[in-house]
Amino acid sequence: MAHTCRQKRFLFTGDAGKKAEADMLTSGQGLTADVYKAGHHGSKTSSSAKFLKAVRLEFVVISVGADNKYQHPNIETLQHIHQAGVKKIY
Repeated sequence: MAHTCRQKRFLFTGDAGKKAEADMLTSGQGLTADVYKAGHHGSKTSSSAKFLKAVRLEFVVISVGADNKYQHPNIETLQHIHQAGVKKIY
């Protein structure tokens, strides 16, 4: 469920993977958000194209260190984010 602050809706999924995202989509919870914090630091295990399309977001925040050994965010995840029509990635 998205949370609202100053008329912006935020969605935080923590380390939820694609299975958890699918469960959220079928749960009937309100997932539409303006701002989405990318799951699991933008790894390939979360932020699926189907999930991002359903959330209909404007902005994505990815919490990740520069030049990290895990090579996050994953290029496929970034492609999903761009294909979802996101205005800005932070």
